[in-house]
Amino acid sequence: DFDYSDLNPSVFSTKLYQKIQETGFKGSFILIGHSLGCRFTYTFSQIYNSRCLFNIFLEPTLESCNIKYQMNNDILTKLIQKITDTKNNQPKEEIEKAINLFITLIGIHIIKLSPNCYSNLKNKTFVFTDVSRNTEMIKLEKENGTEKFHFTLFKNQKHYPHYNSDSREIILETIIKEISN
Repeated sequence: DFDYSDLNPSVFSTKLYQKIQETGFKGSFILIGHSLGCRFTYTFSQIYNSRCLFNIFLEPTLESCNIKYQMNNDILTKLIQKITDTKNNQPKEEIEKAINLFITLIGIHIIKLSPNCYSNLKNKTFVFTDVSRNTEMIKLEKENGTEKFHFTLFKNQKHYPHYNSDSREIILETIIKEISN
């Protein structure tokens, strides 16, 4: 059921929340996003903030803010069909190439930088990212305030801080500490 509208974080969040409601789950959410997924996590928590305890952003893609639809539906449909065709008829390497092409094209043609990315947070948010992004994180902390925005910088962890056991331990300790408060 994936279609072009699912690239819109608000549409995706609404669909996801409807699915959650269908399960009867009444608890609160701890949202975790990685890279572009942080934009979806942010949007969900802004819409359903009363149900969200806090957010975890792993190496957020700041360029993921303000998604602009510059690809028409036909192009997207063709890309999805290419991935499907490749998946049904090709070895794993070809599937990965088609998916990577799709992700690259989405990134190039849809995602545009926004200066107000992740501002006005409604929920406490913890960000884990590489030390090279210190300036960006300080700016976001000033925009949101230290009660809403916390960041941890990892040296030489690049785009996957959660793959390293030391970094992963710090992330998990932060989640456990926040849940127990």
